[in-house]
Amino acid sequence: AKFKSSSVANVYQIEFNSINKVDELEKALNNISIVDFAEKVPLDRKTLTPNDPSYNTSTQWGLFQINAAQAWDFATGSSAVTVAIVDDAVETTHDDLSGVLWTNPNEVPNNGVDDDNNGYVDDINGFDVANSDNNPDPDNPISSYDHGTHVAGIACAETNNNTGVASIGHNVSMIAVKS
Repeated sequence: AKFKSSSVANVYQIEFNSINKVDELEKALNNISIVDFAEKVPLDRKTLTPNDPSYNTSTQWGLFQINAAQAWDFATGSSAVTVAIVDDAVETTHDDLSGVLWTNPNEVPNNGVDDDNNGYVDDINGFDVANSDNNPDPDNPISSYDHGTHVAGIACAETNNNTGVASIGHNVSMIAVKS
């Protein structure tokens, strides 16, 4: 497109679809003797920025290392995806995790029966395979069993809820498995 204003009468804007070749085109144009200069017009894109207070480079540096914000522009996860966190324990009552807990639709809570015949009695939100019970939470809330909760937060924390941290998979469901 040629601009109509006389102050930019010799300025042209070139549009094309090969975005991965823009640097190559710019270099080629700058090598033509009648071209004074060629430059790219910045392509500004909005990126999703979670409103969780701990979402920043110092506390959640891993999300920045993997360019999570750019990936969230394409997908933020789905509640149809269920992630099992198999670790030392997961604090299922945690503010950022309690809302994403998977619920076993084939199990009747607290009836002492393995209703879905999967070998685990009352496995409503997960299971403790270490102690063979249905409580994947830490035995002692003040214990050092926080690794599983930390991992669950990275993978599954409820995101954009003005609470705690952001997660890689904003909308996924989580099964807590204490091992």
